[in-house]
Amino acid sequence: MSPIVRAPCRSLALGAALAAVFPAQDVRAEEITIATGPTFIEKVFDPIKKPLKDATGLEVKILVNGPVPSLGELEKGNAQLAGASLALEDWLASAEKQGLPLKDKAAFQPFIVMKEATVVIVNSANKVGTLTKEQLKGIFTEKITNWKEVGGSDAPIIVVWPQLSSGALTTFQKQMMDGEAPTKSVLDVQALGDIPQAVGTNPEAIGIANEGVKATGVRVVDAPKIERPLVLVSKGAPSKEVQKLLTYLTGDGQKHLK
Repeated sequence: MSPIVRAPCRSLALGAALAAVFPAQDVRAEEITIATGPTFIEKVFDPIKKPLKDATGLEVKILVNGPVPSLGELEKGNAQLAGASLALEDWLASAEKQGLPLKDKAAFQPFIVMKEATVVIVNSANKVGTLTKEQLKGIFTEKITNWKEVGGSDAPIIVVWPQLSSGALTTFQKQMMDGEAPTKSVLDVQALGDIPQAVGTNPEAIGIANEGVKATGVRVVDAPKIERPLVLVSKGAPSKEVQKLLTYLTGDGQKHLK
């Protein structure tokens, strides 16, 4: 009896031939880890997440932190970029003040993504429409404690101040409070984004928020302009992936930023 000889499977042979001509492609997305806070997430990374991946194949992983801890993550190599909404010199000064050891400050390379404004907000029921720098400094350092001292009702002022530091708070403290510490008698919230709700539910409250804030029961007060840059920082020259992100953010990505 003749042995049975099986013909090679045509589909397998064809697959091998195609594999030789068209080698398999690695379709995994490139990932960049960025340490930053709520403002950068809301204004930049949430809006560009999908268009960034569609255009470049990049995905962003966020380590949520305040400015100084974010710089610490970059210093330790846990992130490729750190982000904060304040100028680099103020950022480095805050890090020094808080005792964060930085080996080579000159190696930090800043990239400004956009500019962001901060506004002062009060409860909609509050009669006060305008506050000067001197009045804001007095309110946030507890030298002014009653709304009647700035043209409002006879009621105690409640300052809303978050636990999590941010570029907005640091910039406000520098520009409006001349670097003085805020009052310790505050309505405590977790982060900058929690301030509007707290102000909207407390008639005597005051706080700060990002420009364009939309919250029930909140009104923006006429106050001096407070503007700050949204800055990404690399340690040393940016990698190929980081440079791809930066190129997108300063080019096509601008139309997606809030």
